[in-house]
Amino acid sequence: MRYQKEQQELLINEFINTLLIQRNLSPNTLYAYKNDLLGMSNWFRMRKYSQFNAKGIQDYFFYLQNEIELSARSIRRKYVSIQQYCQYIKNTLNLNETFFSFTARKFQLPRTLPKTLSMEEIKNLISATSMEFQSVSTDYKRRLSIRNMCIIELLFCLGLRIGEISALDLCDYNRDENTLLIHGKGNKERMLFISSPVVCQKMKLWIRTRDELQPKDNAIFVNHRGDRLGIYGIEKIFYKYRQLSGINPHSTPHYLRHSFATQLLNNGANIRDVQELMGHNSIATTQIYTEISITRKKKFWKNIMEEILSIPYNRHTTKCRPAIYNDQATLSSRYKFSVNLVVSKRFMDPARFLCLPINILNILNHIFPQDKIICTDQSI
Repeated sequence: MRYQKEQQELLINEFINTLLIQRNLSPNTLYAYKNDLLGMSNWFRMRKYSQFNAKGIQDYFFYLQNEIELSARSIRRKYVSIQQYCQYIKNTLNLNETFFSFTARKFQLPRTLPKTLSMEEIKNLISATSMEFQSVSTDYKRRLSIRNMCIIELLFCLGLRIGEISALDLCDYNRDENTLLIHGKGNKERMLFISSPVVCQKMKLWIRTRDELQPKDNAIFVNHRGDRLGIYGIEKIFYKYRQLSGINPHSTPHYLRHSFATQLLNNGANIRDVQELMGHNSIATTQIYTEISITRKKKFWKNIMEEILSIPYNRHTTKCRPAIYNDQATLSSRYKFSVNLVVSKRFMDPARFLCLPINILNILNHIFPQDKIICTDQSI
């Protein structure tokens, strides 16, 4: 296909309009698509390519990867945008041409687990907002402090994205029912209930205070000029209290969303319910949070097992010294179950006794495969 700047820009605009109509994508997503495609088109023009083909596209991705050293995540996003665009022009212009000679696997992303904040860090973060509210000296700062308290609380207690907080309008908040109508990705909506009385009280206080900032918009959260508070403004608020509270200096507002999901699963929430609360399209996206929970459980039991295996044992006695864990509570007092014989083959002397339920023994076997931990029917 011959490269012509005007033709490419026209096709790009038509493609973006098609995405808007057929897939109902958000303005931010459409902007990202358009920005990626115009960036590629301008590169073809600057490098004076006469043909828009697989060779030129491959050279463009080589440029992204090796000359400007773009991250794998950014390159992969551009790959998706450009691949869909190429499929669109093939169908629209009835072209029999292959535009990609490589796959997205070339830009495989490293698999990382979502990063979270500990409950101690979350408490410190929320405390920092409350302490500022109590120490402010002017009405103007008091208003902003109330707004900031609500934003930090909603980021964690509802697991919202910063874009979802920015998009909230007054009509989305039901003060009687304490509910928020959330406008998520792809304009998908979900209704969330604010269960914390403290957060409800702060929200109602902010709604009363909001009018003092003379808002020009229907947005729930406005800036000092009365305009809708944008995502960068929300990020700035989070970074301010991150510094004041002394929590992880690399954390972002999205850490609170990850923490929300992880805490739900750690406390026994059904994964389907978590998916609905988070606004995930696919259950696979939610399942990654179960891995954080499993990782923490493995670490927890590994620490217990290491402590147990370090206990001195007298083979001439019939009992093992109780393993002390978590505020001087023995394992047998924390869990109510029958006593079984557990043998660890890490030691020549197999006489190690431990009170554990059979499902926990299975977990320990998974964590310590080299020890071949077994449970017999013999009781102590």
